[in-house]
Amino acid sequence: MIRATVPQLRVGAVISHGSAAVLHGLPIWAGAVERVHVTRDRVGGGNRRSIVRVHGAPLIGQDRTVIDGIPVTSLSRTVLDLCRTLPIEQAVAAGDRALAHGLVMEVLEEELSRMLRWPGTSQARRAVAFLDAGSESAGESVSRVASAGKRSERSGSSTAR
Repeated sequence: MIRATVPQLRVGAVISHGSAAVLHGLPIWAGAVERVHVTRDRVGGGNRRSIVRVHGAPLIGQDRTVIDGIPVTSLSRTVLDLCRTLPIEQAVAAGDRALAHGLVMEVLEEELSRMLRWPGTSQARRAVAFLDAGSESAGESVSRVASAGKRSERSGSSTAR
């Protein structure tokens, strides 16, 4: 579906979100790739079609790369888009793998600081805080997030009397 969509991209648009994750070799859940995700360099104005989900967001030079001839968001931008839009377990699994592939945490944090007023930024900050390059699998990443959630629930319940 991604390759079939590329010839229809408007100038400057790139494959993004879950579709970019596939091209970068990141773990992704089926729901994140039901449609081909595309980002156009504009503020707002996204829309959803039967096969394509168009996102409107600023794109600067470092946000773009090319994989196998396909214009796609950079690894760091892809991770941040996932962190802003997916459940935290899924975002952390993808982010952990990206760190293992060489993504540098400082770069991720610097790019996140550019997204100050973007939708999902606080959610992205929480997900980025969980990232760990030492994670050996998506399952380990999901378990780490779930364990932290359970610890948080237990500590919250003991103090809420």
